[in-house]
Amino acid sequence: MTTFMRYLFISCLWLLSVAGWAQGTVAPPTDSTRRLEIIKAQRYNFEKVDSLTRLLSLAGNVQLRQEGTLFYADSAVLNEVTNVIEAFGNIHINDGDSLHTYSKYLRYKGNEKHAYLKTNVRLVDNKGSVLTTNELNYDMNLGIADYKSGGKVLNKKTVLTSKNAKYYEATKDVVFSKEVVLKDPEYNMATDSLQYNSRTEVATFIAPTTIINGKRKIYTSSGYYDLKNNKAVFGKRPVIEDSTYTIVSDDMAFDDKEGLGQFNGNVVYRDTASGVAVLSNQLFANKKNSSF
Repeated sequence: MTTFMRYLFISCLWLLSVAGWAQGTVAPPTDSTRRLEIIKAQRYNFEKVDSLTRLLSLAGNVQLRQEGTLFYADSAVLNEVTNVIEAFGNIHINDGDSLHTYSKYLRYKGNEKHAYLKTNVRLVDNKGSVLTTNELNYDMNLGIADYKSGGKVLNKKTVLTSKNAKYYEATKDVVFSKEVVLKDPEYNMATDSLQYNSRTEVATFIAPTTIINGKRKIYTSSGYYDLKNNKAVFGKRPVIEDSTYTIVSDDMAFDDKEGLGQFNGNVVYRDTASGVAVLSNQLFANKKNSSF
């Protein structure tokens, strides 16, 4: 065997051994469309810790992109192997111009499209509804965000607070649970669970709920209140307590703009001042002329 052929043979063996070693240590490639792409940073620093940890540190007006989502931060560390980023400072996620999320800290798993945000978290949709909390998990793949350490949703003049909440971007529904309070110029509500749609401004009752409107209290566990149009339907034997009367019926419907009310099924009306009781299968009320 000539010297040249011997050298070529040894070189091929060496290349094969390197290829086999690389295949055994490098993580499988992720979907290229989900790769976090660096758009801008003022300073860069690269550090290879091991085969699964290649860290790219970025600082100064950091901008990254993943498909149609843009990420902004003061500084960030990207693991190029796992496609995970930790970002710090003034965080802003622009998710296709339909949803904007802000915080001071972000950990984002690019392959799963899952974000964990912490400190001064705000989630703002394109209708102007604002969710604020201190910790938020946001599944950007499903368009679902939730908090479990207390938070608030502000939609125009309506404010809802709770311990837990889950936001569905596609439908604009928010399901609140534990110590739920809704405050609106017309009504205040307190319950353990409530569903609210920020697009339609409809609150749906899914648990025993107390509604306070001036001197009037309503107790219900079913139905909805349309805060935009001031219309409501209550079910499952709701009760109204006013300063001068109480009403119980199988279900009730109200149009507060017109001052109209309708009570259906086993209606019991009691005038607390005179002690008079009226039993009926159906009762109508007109608030404008104070008549039943």
